[in-house]
Amino acid sequence: MIYDHLSRSALYHPLSPRLAKAFAVLQDGKLNEAALGRHDIEGNDVFALVQTYEPKPREKGLWEAHRNYIDLQYVIAGSELMGHSRWENATSTQPYNTEKDYELFAADGAFLRFDPGMFAVFFPHDVHMPAINIGPAVTVRKIVIKVAV
Repeated sequence: MIYDHLSRSALYHPLSPRLAKAFAVLQDGKLNEAALGRHDIEGNDVFALVQTYEPKPREKGLWEAHRNYIDLQYVIAGSELMGHSRWENATSTQPYNTEKDYELFAADGAFLRFDPGMFAVFFPHDVHMPAINIGPAVTVRKIVIKVAV
């Protein structure tokens, strides 16, 4: 997992050409006002999901992990908590869904606050719980870029 501000995203470009492309798309800002839904960047190799929602209480959150995609989650507006747990410390509660590339878990982990301009990179097998509220209801606008490994 990586936790940082978009202003420092160039530090992570050497990790993967596809991840570098995803950061470049976030840097140009065009998706910030884009319609909700899927936006292809490089077909199924790199695509963005523009979302808005009200974060939920931690007890209603779901721990998840992926195998075929890296999640780059970028907060545009609002604030939320995102949790992270090690794969080794999680217990599968729903088997891996190959079509949708996710598995659900019971886990215990650390939560970090994400404000506008911040991002998280969750690599395959990083068990994570996004979209958790911090306090009073607030609408979050976020871009999740799926990057094929």
